[in-house]
Amino acid sequence: MSWKYSDPNEWEKAITSEVFPLEDVAAAYIEWEKEDIYSILENKETREIIPALQVKRGNRAYSKKQRRKILPVTRAMYERKFDTASKDARQYTSRYTRAIFLTLEYNPHEISLQDAWLSLKGKGSDLNLFKAKLNRFFSSSVKGNRSKTRYMYRRSNNPVTYSSHARKEAHESGYPHVHMILILSEPVYTYYHKKSQSWRLPYEDVVLPIKQMWAESVGCQSAYCDVQAIVDASITEKDTGVKRSVMSYVLKYVTKDVDASNPKSVNTHALQKFFGVRDIFSSKFLSDLDVILNRRDKTEIELKRTIKEIKRIEKLKDHFGYLTSDLPEKLTALYERKAELQEELRRLKNIKWYYIGTRKFASIQEYAEFYMRIEKYNMQQLEVYRNNIMSDSHGLALV
Repeated sequence: MSWKYSDPNEWEKAITSEVFPLEDVAAAYIEWEKEDIYSILENKETREIIPALQVKRGNRAYSKKQRRKILPVTRAMYERKFDTASKDARQYTSRYTRAIFLTLEYNPHEISLQDAWLSLKGKGSDLNLFKAKLNRFFSSSVKGNRSKTRYMYRRSNNPVTYSSHARKEAHESGYPHVHMILILSEPVYTYYHKKSQSWRLPYEDVVLPIKQMWAESVGCQSAYCDVQAIVDASITEKDTGVKRSVMSYVLKYVTKDVDASNPKSVNTHALQKFFGVRDIFSSKFLSDLDVILNRRDKTEIELKRTIKEIKRIEKLKDHFGYLTSDLPEKLTALYERKAELQEELRRLKNIKWYYIGTRKFASIQEYAEFYMRIEKYNMQQLEVYRNNIMSDSHGLALV
């Protein structure tokens, strides 16, 4: 079953409606996600056949793939020590840290759900505008600026730089919020706040400017922004006051199968799919964590970007002036590059399994019957393969 909102007319109808059809989008997503589609793969050497579950946002193949990608980042976050003891006599209640955790939200009374999600997309998004303001703020924190260096342990006169990673989630209402991790090049002072049971930053010098920057970025002074320090790779959950690993908290919906009984989980996956929102690790963030991308990861990233650009141009085929522009030539070049990247990725993965078809199963019983048939077939193929190997070896021995 195809995703209902892949139809441009249905998407346009939903996006322009006065009240966004959240329940219908969520229901359409669950219906689409729960239908398992399998790729049938064949081993070119042994001729074995296996069914492999296709990756769909929120299903178990998707969560497994995400866990594999995220594991090096999570491990690096735990292994790196971003906080150090303060010279303050109250060393158990004050420290220095290079890692900050932000929670950013929109005011639902000031913006529609559709506009809130759309404002998080593209180069001119509210999030990118906010990052630019953060960059100016931290880079102006040079030695000698007492209002800022008072709380920053400066080791040089170089401007303070930062890298970030943001994850977008949905509330039960459907409105988005963003969890962002900042890694600074210089540590900032933090203290333990007993009432909230969390590590906080100086309000006037650090927290208030960050709050104002988010409000300016979204054009709403009542937009919510929470700022915490990350100490021992942990933060305090706002709603429960429970200490949580920052990475497990930020990635809680990505590394697990979608929970149909949890509206936040369903809305996060459904609305990210509907609005085409993706969260990626920037190269600078990975560099600050000393996570080195191998050639396979780099190839996968380029392949995804190429496919995304192909889809963007394909949508313009029916537009006036398309044939007289350079887009057809560009699209041809992208198709060629896509084929090259896929072949390179197949070589890097040392792939012996090749796609030969797609199969859907109406029930578990139908899948079990199919699995039993291919098990019998595979045993026969393996026997043939072993016999061929033995005959080849015997022939070589005779020579």
